[in-house]
Amino acid sequence: AIIAGIGISLKTRGIFGSFWSYPTVLFLFFILPRRVANIYICALLAVVSAMVYSSYGPVVTIRFVMTMLLTILYSNIFVSMTGRLQGRLLEQTIIDPLTGAFNRRHMESCLGDAVERNRRNGTLASLLLLDIDYFKRINDQFGHAVGDEVLKGVAALIKQRARKLDLLFRIGGEEFILFLPDTCEDDAVTLAEHLRVSVAESDLLADRPVTVSVGVSELQVGESLGAWVNHADERLYRAKEAGRNRVVRGSERLGESPASLQVEPASQAL
Repeated sequence: AIIAGIGISLKTRGIFGSFWSYPTVLFLFFILPRRVANIYICALLAVVSAMVYSSYGPVVTIRFVMTMLLTILYSNIFVSMTGRLQGRLLEQTIIDPLTGAFNRRHMESCLGDAVERNRRNGTLASLLLLDIDYFKRINDQFGHAVGDEVLKGVAALIKQRARKLDLLFRIGGEEFILFLPDTCEDDAVTLAEHLRVSVAESDLLADRPVTVSVGVSELQVGESLGAWVNHADERLYRAKEAGRNRVVRGSERLGESPASLQVEPASQAL
């Protein structure tokens, strides 16, 4: 339709009718994906150039083609710059700048989607609530700069050991949530224990072990987002009360009392 309109304008208004090609380039970039827009623009350039050539000869056509190519080039540059800026803005709104983990705002969106999928299709999902043991002591004894390095190191270890589809969120201070899509509680406990051991065996802090306590919660059918996270928080609290550096799970689904997994004695924790 646009090409037809430009052709009619060429017949009625002369070469000035071809000027509609330039705003059309911008219009197509704004309403279509970039690759699709470039395909349509190339078709526009070819057809309109043929129209100009048939009416005004090669000299005018060359000038038209050159200006159109420059318009297309600058438009692509502008779209690329805009896309990069949008990506940076989005990253700033969902990424914790210190650890590189996602923030609480993005967590609520992702976990909310998981709750909805569970409600509709019964899709499995679990989460791990991890807390660095005695983190305040690290800050008090070694300074906040060292504490920040420990936070970054723990986040890096978790992301390295987790699956690609798992999402890590920093929800405040030294607490993290690892979201495990399509994962039952048993598998979540296995991963949690693996992460706990990995952190305890790491050299995040010179001459002092760094440990984490973990609460595990599988999403139950009909459970709300708040209840799901609260169950993980309760189990994390029990892990802290039981001596830290351990994983606590809930067995309500099996009709049993909650169980605790302890591999290292609490005396080895910070």
